[in-house]
Amino acid sequence: LRKTWVFVMTLSHSRHNFVKTVYNQEVNTFINCHIEAFDYFWWVPKTIKIDNLKAAILNANFYESIYQKDYLAFSKHYWFDIVTCKVRHPEEKWKVESWVKYVKNNFFKWSEFKNRDDLENKLMNWLNNICNSRIHWTTRKIPKVVFDEIEKDALIKLPSKRWEIFSYEKRKVGKTSHIMVGRNYYSVPYKYILEEVVVNIWEKLIKIYSWKSSEKLIATHIKLSNEWEYQTNIYHYPSY
Repeated sequence: LRKTWVFVMTLSHSRHNFVKTVYNQEVNTFINCHIEAFDYFWWVPKTIKIDNLKAAILNANFYESIYQKDYLAFSKHYWFDIVTCKVRHPEEKWKVESWVKYVKNNFFKWSEFKNRDDLENKLMNWLNNICNSRIHWTTRKIPKVVFDEIEKDALIKLPSKRWEIFSYEKRKVGKTSHIMVGRNYYSVPYKYILEEVVVNIWEKLIKIYSWKSSEKLIATHIKLSNEWEYQTNIYHYPSY
């Protein structure tokens, strides 16, 4: 048994929905759900109204919210604006809250799943053939039809390049002018020895930024595929 959360994105005019189950509330999981939602719609909303969860909002203030760094960069890549819900104002997010209840009471209730793949396949089948294809109780229209005929023309086209998910960590540069990422070592310019750096870890790339110098990019490496290996740029060492 696993505790499961439901991510829901609802398009306000048509009530066309995307739903996905997740097993944590980490930033990368939250962003990946957005990417899959955009791919499902084939379009991007111009504005996304978001609940004040920590994966996206660091300081929940209606007039001046501090957005999580990765989520803000992600929003700029897809060209959508972020609007936060007011704190302690549940009416601001009733469309999504009601859909979460709808998913729980109409999909999960009385259902059984063999494994995660079985759950995701059944959820997508329900989403396409029931959730987005039946007459909505408020609009009295079929969400998928309204989306295709009216709403999608007001949305933004997908960018040519898909957003790449990455993680970041803080490291202290060792006396050998290297940092450890995973089980491998990557060189850093020697003047940063004993200083802290920020490491962006991509699927095939490692980017290292100075923590003191406004996160200035100081080194880039191809991600090593094996373990306990060194990748050293000779120019990171002093001339002597």
